[in-house]
Amino acid sequence: DDADDAEDAKAQESESVQAEVSSREAVRLEAAVDDVLRRALGGSNGERAVKDTADLWSLSADLKEARGEFLAANEARLRRVRALETSGWRKDAAAFAEYAAASLDMCRGWVRAAGGTATADARRQLARARMHMNGVCKASAAGTFDESMSEVHEELMACMDEVTKAEEAAAR
Repeated sequence: DDADDAEDAKAQESESVQAEVSSREAVRLEAAVDDVLRRALGGSNGERAVKDTADLWSLSADLKEARGEFLAANEARLRRVRALETSGWRKDAAAFAEYAAASLDMCRGWVRAAGGTATADARRQLARARMHMNGVCKASAAGTFDESMSEVHEELMACMDEVTKAEEAAAR
């Protein structure tokens, strides 16, 4: 029995060491990815395509949200939307679809971050989300994208409802 106990203890110690190494490796990889994204986003000098920049901001947002950095994730989502502002999204259907997806991601991120809280900051973020979605929905209708992309328009309208409900809940 002593041999079995010693073997079990050794196995547990080995698992513990493996878990610690895996944890350190995950932290190291996160830091490396974060560094690559920071360098990629910091040095474009206008040479990178708009969509590439937007995609990098999207990856940055996903990484930050996975790490629990919701404020930083929302900032990255906003930067993604801003990167797409120059894409001609009001006139081009493909650019509009990309801008709409970025807008949906950003506004839903703000709703998640607010999480039913009634802080002044949460209310302000939700008001920004509502105004942004309102503008995108109006542009969708004005650009006749609502007919050619009815699913996108419906999703925009559904997100507008989510944001409005979250804003009303935060106001209580």
